[in-house]
Parts: sequence; structure tokens; C-alpha cells
Amino acid sequence: IDANKVTTLYKEVGIGSDGIDEKDFQSKILIPIAEGELKSVIGTWTAVDLIANRDKATAQIEKRLKELLAEKNVILDLC
Repeated sequence: IDANKVTTLYKEVGIGSDGIDEKDFQSKILIPIAEGELKSVIGTWTAVDLIANRDKATAQIEKRLKELLAEKNVILDLC
């Protein structure tokens, strides 16, 4: 989470007694973005091409997830 944007994230997700609610964070931000982007990228490939170009598809998904999550003040760091 971008430390400079915690207030914005709080407004979007809410907060419980233990801090930002992980389930709300997942259901309101992570899951919809991930599902949408997976469908978007995978939908551009045929099944055979997707398997043959797995690395390209993965790179496209990772790039878009980073961009979309950054818009929600979340920093995606894939090691």
C-alpha cells in the first residue's frame, strides 16, 4: 500500500478495529481487478496460442495489474 495514500484507501475499503479489513480489501479491490484483467488478457488468445505464449500473457497480466492497482494506491511487487 502506498503509504502516502492510506487515507484514500481507507475511504474506499473501510477500516476495522485491527486496521484495513483484509477481506474487504480483497473483495472490493484485488479480486475484481484481477478477475477483470485475467479475462481481458486471456480473452485475446486462443487456447493453443495462450499455452504457446504463456510468458507473454503473464507479462501482459502483470503489467496491467501493476497499472490498475497503482490507480487504487496499491503497489504490486512481484518478485
